[in-house]
Amino acid sequence: MFSRFFSLFKSAKAPLSARELLKVATQLKKEKRFDEACDKLNEAFAASGSEDLMIKDFLRLPMYCQLAGKNDDGWRVLNELNIKYTDVFSQADIANQMRVFLQKEKKFKLAFQFSVWNICKQIERDYSNIKDSEKMTDQMAKINSDYSLEDDSDEQAEIFGKTKKGNAITDKAYPMFKERIEYLKSPEGLLESL
Repeated sequence: MFSRFFSLFKSAKAPLSARELLKVATQLKKEKRFDEACDKLNEAFAASGSEDLMIKDFLRLPMYCQLAGKNDDGWRVLNELNIKYTDVFSQADIANQMRVFLQKEKKFKLAFQFSVWNICKQIERDYSNIKDSEKMTDQMAKINSDYSLEDDSDEQAEIFGKTKKGNAITDKAYPMFKERIEYLKSPEGLLESL
């Protein structure tokens, strides 16, 4: 009796995780079964593990809809994502995907507008990163001061700037954020990004 129960249990398949369903959707896309790929993506977004998916995973659905000839559905999904994911990181990715979507529809004037919007969102993201880096530097300095901790990391680390409070910024990503902003604001950066 137990062996029969065990064989039934063993033969039952566990539902696929969100990541596994994304792989199935990719395979369906490769096979040009676009409607089924869209369905599989929607299934992935509701499956176990979907809470760990990133915005780039969700941005696949509008592009698959476009491939399936459902441009209005794809654009609707992009707008829904734009409303739902308002953090600066997601906003930059969404603006860029909207640009790509419009370019594929050969709506070049609108795509140009979204190219400009994408640049603005990238700059906003990098300003946010700079602000967070400065805030973290000041918080660490306060913690070190409050608890009389010696912070010898500044002596060994390269200093990339100072906060408004005069604390040394040693975050290695800090200059990258500043350089990206300066590049995007330059004529060369604007031309390349458009």
